[in-house]
Amino acid sequence: MIVLETQSCNESAIAFYRKNGFSIIGFDLYAYSNNDPERHEVRIEMGKKLQEPSKGIEHEKKYIWPSPLLR
Repeated sequence: MIVLETQSCNESAIAFYRKNGFSIIGFDLYAYSNNDPERHEVRIEMGKKLQEPSKGIEHEKKYIWPSPLLR
């Protein structure tokens, strides 16, 4: 999983992350000093689950040398 954090006021970043598959997975009410009560900032934690590699599939490269085109 990829995890990132942003401030709740950063609406453009939140929209970008959501557009790219991230979801809100948590928040922290006490991460910022919040001296300005009108801007009560919250740390938003977002995550995106990574796709697991396929199991049981072997990736194999086969090389033929010399190439039939060069014979």
